[in-house]
Amino acid sequence: MLALGDALAMAVLRQRNFSKEEFALFHPAGALGRQLLKVSEVMRSGEQNPVLNQNEPVVRAMSIMTNTPGRPGAVSLVDDEGRLAGFYTDGDLRRKIEAATAEGDFSFLQRPISQIMTVNPKSIRYDKLAGEALRILRENKIDQIPVTDEDARAIGLLDVQDLLTVRIVN
Repeated sequence: MLALGDALAMAVLRQRNFSKEEFALFHPAGALGRQLLKVSEVMRSGEQNPVLNQNEPVVRAMSIMTNTPGRPGAVSLVDDEGRLAGFYTDGDLRRKIEAATAEGDFSFLQRPISQIMTVNPKSIRYDKLAGEALRILRENKIDQIPVTDEDARAIGLLDVQDLLTVRIVN
């Protein structure tokens, strides 16, 4: 009876052209629903999105990373139009401080972050699947990725912890 019921359900699904997206809509907490989550549904935005103009000093980037709710440990650097220009993480900062300690020169803290940021960082658009973001994070061995819109404006941040929370990562 179970096999007959499953066969009947599959026949109806095919007849109605029932898509994976429709299934996810009716079963959002299921594995398929989680796989079809968009980046925009998982990303940090608004006050939880650390963004700074690339011309600001490094010390200001440190403050943004520390004081952003959720302390993401990264900041998206933007140009004057708000487009993503670079990315900087607390790991980058630790490595720079270690080098500065060896040299005895901490003047980099007052220089523009643009001088030491990662230029053209990996990023993902808000309308992509969260699973695609996970693939990028894993392939590049990174923990955070800036999220952009159609015009390459930095509109969010996605942290691997966000994917763990919605159980995209197992």
